[in-house]
Amino acid sequence: MIKARPIGEVVLSVENISLAFGGVKALTEVSFDVREHEVRAIIGPNGAGKSSMLNVINGVYHPQQGTIRFLGRSTHDMDPHEAAERGLARTFQSLALFKGMSVLENILTGRNLRMKSNILMQALRIGPALAGRAVAGFTAALTELLADLATQLIKDGEGVHHVVTIDVRGAASERAAAAVARRIATSPLVKTAIAGGDPNWGRVLCAIGNAGVPIDPTRLGLRIGAVEVVKRGAVAPGYDEAQAAAVMQTPAYTITADLGGGKARARVLACDLSHEYVSINADYRS
Repeated sequence: MIKARPIGEVVLSVENISLAFGGVKALTEVSFDVREHEVRAIIGPNGAGKSSMLNVINGVYHPQQGTIRFLGRSTHDMDPHEAAERGLARTFQSLALFKGMSVLENILTGRNLRMKSNILMQALRIGPALAGRAVAGFTAALTELLADLATQLIKDGEGVHHVVTIDVRGAASERAAAAVARRIATSPLVKTAIAGGDPNWGRVLCAIGNAGVPIDPTRLGLRIGAVEVVKRGAVAPGYDEAQAAAVMQTPAYTITADLGGGKARARVLACDLSHEYVSINADYRS
């Protein structure tokens, strides 16, 4: 778990920004600041100027009035590429920067901007950008951070009481493992079983079976937490349903499915589908 960091000094200061397109005023004397380790949200209806404000910050638009300071330096007349070099960049509505690459791989690609290596080093795969120990350490820390952010996001869901890691192992390929993990995680029957703390393992096997991946049922294994539920496609010897139910009463646990067909693995976070979720979304219209 990533530890919370104390809020620090101001890193971004927006002072009295006004922006107009002809006679249309997009922003009028907007001011706010962002401090170190702080997350600041800009909220408003369509047409309120949210995108315009972000584009002013990253240098796409130049305001007619006001000042923006980043790390104590004015960004006046700063070009977009200069903003990116200083650590300011527009990411909203552009989350999939490179299709076919994971979030982790996209971030690692962006990391090259901060690495001191020339074209020759890149071609020969030498230098700081490709140093095995440095990359491995950065990748491990980044993976931990992304996992923590994903967990916080799902825990903050409407009516969520349980966050469950779906760990699929023994698949023929990573794609097959991911398909099975996602099918389990998104199954309404599995999600309601999680909500009720009901170790209805048949629902999990059903989700595995309709994931569109070839499965040999006689090789399947299933665990809820440390409790072995299914072994080689049948109820595991000594299976204790009360122990499995006790695991499912906890706020966070893992459901492990072993397909017995390879070495590939995938993990997906899931949550419960509770009465509260239904009530919250039945009581208002958006």
